[in-house]
Amino acid sequence: MTIPVVALHGWGLNRRVFDAFAPRLEREVITLDLPGHGLAIEPAAMQQAGWDIEAIATLLLDRMPPRAIVLGWSLGGTLALQLAADRKSTRLNSSHAN
Repeated sequence: MTIPVVALHGWGLNRRVFDAFAPRLEREVITLDLPGHGLAIEPAAMQQAGWDIEAIATLLLDRMPPRAIVLGWSLGGTLALQLAADRKSTRLNSSHAN
């Protein structure tokens, strides 16, 4: 089974920024809208988290598959690095695109 890629977009963008790129990876690509972007639904927990990077990373982790490669662009890269830094996310591989 191929490990999926979770792609996290940059500031002011949304998950659609990866539409042309995702098919080139030849694997499942999961794109998420970050809080306050695109069609993101911000649950009460997100509102309580504010813009605390650790809290946002934890909420994203809850929306990801059990194993994933995380690809982040700009703000998404910052979140990908936070996920990699958290010991609770040892199931992830991270990449930051600039």
